[in-house]
Amino acid sequence: MTASPAWVGPIPNLLTGLRLALAATFPLLAPEYRGAVVLAAGLSDGLDGWIARRFHAITPLGQLLDGIADKAFVLAAVLTLTFVGEIPWWEGLLVMTRDVVVGAIALRCASVRAWAAFHHMKPRWSGKVTTFVAFFWFLSLFPAFAAPVRFPLFVLAAASSVWAAADYLAQFVRLRPDHHGRRRPADAPRPPDGGPAAR
Repeated sequence: MTASPAWVGPIPNLLTGLRLALAATFPLLAPEYRGAVVLAAGLSDGLDGWIARRFHAITPLGQLLDGIADKAFVLAAVLTLTFVGEIPWWEGLLVMTRDVVVGAIALRCASVRAWAAFHHMKPRWSGKVTTFVAFFWFLSLFPAFAAPVRFPLFVLAAASSVWAAADYLAQFVRLRPDHHGRRRPADAPRPPDGGPAAR
C-alpha cells in the first residue's frame, strides 16, 4: 500500500469540520441560501470519503467525526425546515429515525457506563445511504421544478432511515453490555466492517 502524502491526511477531517460548521449555521440562513448550503454539505460528505479512501487516509477519528457531522446536518436541516413550515413534523421524524435510534443507543450506553460497546459499533452502508438520500430530499425542497420528485425522495429517505435504524439496533444488540456495563463475549462478535464507503 502506497503511503499517502502528508498534506492529504488532514483534508477529510477539514471537510467534515466544514459540514459541522454548515450544520451550525443552517438555522440562521436566509431561505434563498439553504439549497446552496445543502448542496455544499452533500458535496463535502462525498468528497471527504473519496479522499480518505483514495489516499488511504481513513482513521477512527475521521469515521467518528464523519458520522457526527452527517447526523448533525440532518438534524439541523430537519428541525429548521419543520420550524419554518417547509416540511410537516412527521416527515422530519421519519427521516430522523436512524438518528433517534443511535441517540437512544448512546444514552443507554451512558446510563450503564458502557461506552466500549458504543465505541465498537461500526459505520454502516445503511447509514451512508440514508444520508445520501436525505441530502437529495432536502435539495428537492427548494427549486420549484423538483416538486414532482419530492414525495418519492421522501419515501426513499424515510425507508432508508428506518432500515439504518434497524441495522444499528441489531449491531448494538450483538454488542450490548450486561448489567455491570461489560460487553457479553458470547453474543458480541466483532461486526463486519461497514465497507469502504462507511467512512
